[in-house]
Amino acid sequence: ICAGVLDAPLTDYEVIFTSNTTESINLVAESLRHESAPGSKPVVVNTLLEHNSNELPWRMLPGFSLIRLPVDAEGFMDLNELETLLRAYNQESQHGHSGTGSSDRIKLVAVSGASNVLGVCNNLAEVSRIAHRYGARLLVDAAQLVAHRKVEMEKWGIDYLAFSAHKVYAPFGSGVLVARK
Repeated sequence: ICAGVLDAPLTDYEVIFTSNTTESINLVAESLRHESAPGSKPVVVNTLLEHNSNELPWRMLPGFSLIRLPVDAEGFMDLNELETLLRAYNQESQHGHSGTGSSDRIKLVAVSGASNVLGVCNNLAEVSRIAHRYGARLLVDAAQLVAHRKVEMEKWGIDYLAFSAHKVYAPFGSGVLVARK
């Protein structure tokens, strides 16, 4: 049912049941921790508007850096700035540790699907297109999105999507993580 509602075909996505959005995002953080490649320092990008569930795991992830993108006066992220950042890190290798040959690379862009403060919904398909162009993945904190807007994971190119079931009027204490295989 979740895969169908979220346009996440089971041939391409896994549906994992958790206790809430926070646990779902923590699972992604833990799995990313094990993907660190020698010679590069992993970086996560999110925005200044993220809920703590999509902020704290990235700050506390050992060996990772977090970059928080600003938003404009209406709460939207600057997609040109996101692309510039990804290009500098992942294509032009402008960030790293000189003398050691290591480079910092953005592995994940982690953004809310809808702001729990402003209700702003960024263009997730465009965020995904930009992230994928530079070899990064997209995680969407969809806690505030799933009950209010149609979600099209496959069409939009979302790699990870997390939400708490009570946000879609299901019982408290359950959540969902949908991850691309």
